[in-house]
Amino acid sequence: MKTRNEIDNKYKWDLTDICSLAQIDERMTEYKRLAPKLASFAGKLHDKVAIKEFLELDEECEAIIEPAIFYVVREMSTNIADVTMQKKYREMELMFQESAKYTTYFVPELNKLPTSFIQELIADPDFVDHDMFFKD
Repeated sequence: MKTRNEIDNKYKWDLTDICSLAQIDERMTEYKRLAPKLASFAGKLHDKVAIKEFLELDEECEAIIEPAIFYVVREMSTNIADVTMQKKYREMELMFQESAKYTTYFVPELNKLPTSFIQELIADPDFVDHDMFFKD
């Protein structure tokens, strides 16, 4: 049986349309630059504008890092012995553990809001993409 390195590239998934190895560090750096800004909303989630801004920034952070996550996980699943991907995966895990502190307040603050306000968010067209989150 051939090893992965012996198989012609035309028979392997090409993930570079989604992300490349070279872009992973760039995406992680950009995520690390933006994610701390999420902490600035702590104590301010009592109005729609602040909640909307938080959600937009959170989505921007996710959009930056998700292609890198996808790339690393798929590469690891095709070659679990790939030391480079194992290292990148561990770096991402540490990055997420560190960045979790920027959003720990979000759900507790929302839980303190009146149910009527949450119902307004659910009904508001500006929050249609998040209505399931608010319903939960």
